[in-house]
Amino acid sequence: MMPTAKKPRRFIACFVRVIAVALLLVPNAAEARLLQERGASSHAQASSPWSLWKELVPLIRAKDIAAARALIAGSRQTARLLHRELLFDAAAARLYGNLELPYALDLRPLLAEGDAEAVALEIKFGAWIQEPKPGVGLAGKGDGLEQIILLATVAQLRDQGKEMGDGAPTGTPRELVERALALAEQTGIELAVASFSATLSVYALREKRLADIDPQIGRSEQIWRRWDHPVGLFQAPLIVAYGQFVGEKWNDAAINFKRAAERAKALPALRAERVNAMNMLAAARRNLGEKDGVRDALTEALAEQPAVLAAAGDHDTRLKQSKVLADLQVQMAAALSALGRHAEAAEWYVRAAASMFMAFTRSARKAGSALARSAACLKFIAASSHFSPINCP
Repeated sequence: MMPTAKKPRRFIACFVRVIAVALLLVPNAAEARLLQERGASSHAQASSPWSLWKELVPLIRAKDIAAARALIAGSRQTARLLHRELLFDAAAARLYGNLELPYALDLRPLLAEGDAEAVALEIKFGAWIQEPKPGVGLAGKGDGLEQIILLATVAQLRDQGKEMGDGAPTGTPRELVERALALAEQTGIELAVASFSATLSVYALREKRLADIDPQIGRSEQIWRRWDHPVGLFQAPLIVAYGQFVGEKWNDAAINFKRAAERAKALPALRAERVNAMNMLAAARRNLGEKDGVRDALTEALAEQPAVLAAAGDHDTRLKQSKVLADLQVQMAAALSALGRHAEAAEWYVRAAASMFMAFTRSARKAGSALARSAACLKFIAASSHFSPINCP
């Protein structure tokens, strides 16, 4: 549902790292004594996976592995539950193109140490990330977490119009997510509850069941706030804002688009999503008649978009982001015109024309033929007919 999907090779490398550490790292003598001392203390017991997570993150950040191991040893059952939470979060990152919780990749090997069941799940996860489809690895026929991942996998693939053949769970994507949510509630995997509740809020938005958005995403945000999940905390106001925008509640939508954009500011991986939030903020302010506000939102979006374009890794993404840049430049020109700043507006129209020409040139270059290049040039002229004539090849 969110940022650009990560490449499978990165997930494979992460998986190898987790398994290697879980199987090969053994605490040294000093760490073993610390494990015994802290593990025997009743105060070392964490009451819930998220509270254990909160205690472990500072230790991982400080690279105090001995202290982290000791805390895990004193909360073994909670650590097993935390491992499942983080493994689901990693699976959701692969499935939806999200970002994992910070430090989760460093922590999962420690949680899996000495836990044969956790190591077995990691091995299944490694198979699934290479081929995320039903019947493979973590999306197998097991109970609990495996069944949740199976339902989520089928729901996502079916939502993309892909069929899995015989043996896959039946139902619409929404029905499958509802089943996954119920199972997540039964097994107590909070991050799965948050993820599926958010997905259902997106389905409600698509189907214009606007009254159903806030209860679902509100539940998600409560969990994400407890875990301090940066991507989730960005998603929550964004989904709410889209619902308010569809419902023509322009002021409320503007508030939440701005909130989403602010939450994305600290994460470079969410730069494109921040640009989108600022673009939608401009649209909401336009509907409110806030001319200066429109210009300010577009100014922020245009400050970020060149970096988004520079980071585009493949042709299709560069083409898409070039078009986004051109669209923002056209909007800025219109915003300045509305403020009576026509000379500046003309400059932005020229910039937009240049961006569109670059986008069509990239498209033609990929096609490769003279005919395609001529077609691209003609599209450019059609899109910018108010400029000087251009000779097409």
